[in-house]
Amino acid sequence: QRDIKSAALQRQLKLFTTLLETHPRYVDQRRRLGEVDEALRAVEKELVDLQPTHRKLTQDQSDFTAEEKRLDTQIKQVATQQSDLTQLLTDLAGHIHTGVCPICAADYGAKEKLLQRIQTHSNADVASEPRQQLQQIREKITVAKQRLVELAAKKLAAEHRQAALLNEKTQVEAALTTFIRSVEGTGLYPDSPAGHFMDELRRRINALNAEIAQH
Repeated sequence: QRDIKSAALQRQLKLFTTLLETHPRYVDQRRRLGEVDEALRAVEKELVDLQPTHRKLTQDQSDFTAEEKRLDTQIKQVATQQSDLTQLLTDLAGHIHTGVCPICAADYGAKEKLLQRIQTHSNADVASEPRQQLQQIREKITVAKQRLVELAAKKLAAEHRQAALLNEKTQVEAALTTFIRSVEGTGLYPDSPAGHFMDELRRRINALNAEIAQH
């Protein structure tokens, strides 16, 4: 009977000694769990805040691409029209014998001046403005694509941090649960005011040591 009681006392002593040694780690893990939860909220907010920017950049890219297509079509149409006009003016030049334009009847004084006028019209770059606009749109598309790439990198980094934090939270919660279960049935409360838990453990350990010494 004495051996049974002595073994029970030894088990209690071992439990309380282990709790005394591991409680500081429990306190650190409780603190860390709060930090992890705070960090998770920050990451979640970061991911939410990225969404409006992503939607705007995606819409901008779509709008810019549509404008690029429109300007490209316009330039091709203008080029075709300019080619037809050039051919028409070339044909017209062969029928000019005076300074009077056979189309609008305007008098340029000399045949050479009229031919020069026709040549100027023929060489006019009527597509220069839409080409400039097209270049500007393509630059905007490049910028939008680059910003989307940077945004995707930020999102991926945030998601990796989130995954790591969630994994850490799972591990910390498991460790806390293990400690709390080891305390169950002892009448002790690991989240008691500072020092109370440790003081009570030391008191019980001293009492157990005294009782064991009597056996």
